[in-house]
Amino acid sequence: MNMCKGIIHCKDLLNCSKEEILSEVKSQSVKDIYNISVKTDSGGRHNTNAFIVTCDMPTAPEFLKIGYVRVPVPNLLHCFKCRRFGHGSRTCEGTVDVPIVVK
Repeated sequence: MNMCKGIIHCKDLLNCSKEEILSEVKSQSVKDIYNISVKTDSGGRHNTNAFIVTCDMPTAPEFLKIGYVRVPVPNLLHCFKCRRFGHGSRTCEGTVDVPIVVK
């Protein structure tokens, strides 16, 4: 439960492998990193310069040092209506997949 996610944008990381990036940021409490990909018109996928970062701490760090690059890490928006990332519940156009239980 003491994990958080953030998103970074860095075009310099596009040519790096996941293992290479993780080896650079493991000492900064980063547990996992995932490159966001989008569909192309031809039906394939290509990677973007956006990465979702999972950290082993309750709040995301302000920045990550990856090699000689200092990348800011803003908090990732999480929708409590459809449970997806990238937007809030006020602007959600999705449907409720899992009901929210308030105790």
